[in-house]
Amino acid sequence: MLNSDTHTDWCLSGGADGADLWWGLAASGLDHGVIHFSFRGARTAASPEQLHILTEADLAAADPQCHQANRTLRRRFPAHSPYVTDLLRRDWYQVAIANSCYAVSTLGLPPGPTLPLNTVVTGEVKGGTAWAVQMFIDRHEGAACACYLFDQVACHWFQWLDDGWTSIYEPPQPTGVYAGIGARELLPIGRTAIRVLMHDIIPVRLQCPQTTEAARLRYEARAVRMEGHKMGAWESLSELMREELIRQESLRSTK
Repeated sequence: MLNSDTHTDWCLSGGADGADLWWGLAASGLDHGVIHFSFRGARTAASPEQLHILTEADLAAADPQCHQANRTLRRRFPAHSPYVTDLLRRDWYQVAIANSCYAVSTLGLPPGPTLPLNTVVTGEVKGGTAWAVQMFIDRHEGAACACYLFDQVACHWFQWLDDGWTSIYEPPQPTGVYAGIGARELLPIGRTAIRVLMHDIIPVRLQCPQTTEAARLRYEARAVRMEGHKMGAWESLSELMREELIRQESLRSTK
């Protein structure tokens, strides 16, 4: 299914409207392989070449993982309809072999200012995205792992660490085999977060001895590209970074 002769990096998703398709489009733009898991009768606008149709046996094989996730989520499995049950089963395949998981959803946090780095928040992933995210975390027995979530209401990235969802500047750009998933109701800021993470064309040319400092500069650059949303604003940038951004913009405008 994953042909290393054709692609080094692979995005695994579910073909749903919203975040799934946006991750797939962004991944294709970087020449990553894309697989959207689906099943007979599922509604999807994904390219047929990117679809992997799960059999009834494949879907049923995901039941143990769905039951395990539900022990944490405390929702309902099997769901109220066979179709929704199969959607939840499909979610397992998005993360079953993924080395990392990137999701766009919301944790239900109250609106407020940008969170300081390393803030642990109390919240639950909303919508159907919660199932795939929880199954990925369960694969790691609840320990810290490469599970990242962009909260499109709080406008912030989080990572699942030992204490729970913890605010970070940014996740690493997806490489290898990764899940790219999220809400069907993808907000403009959620689309921007995917696009910027996958296609960040503003390089950090400043010499930074510390990884966290480099991440902070990229975070500031992304804040400008996200049009001064709650992730930051032009006035908060250092003078050197402003000069760098102006220079990069000038180079792009002359091409």
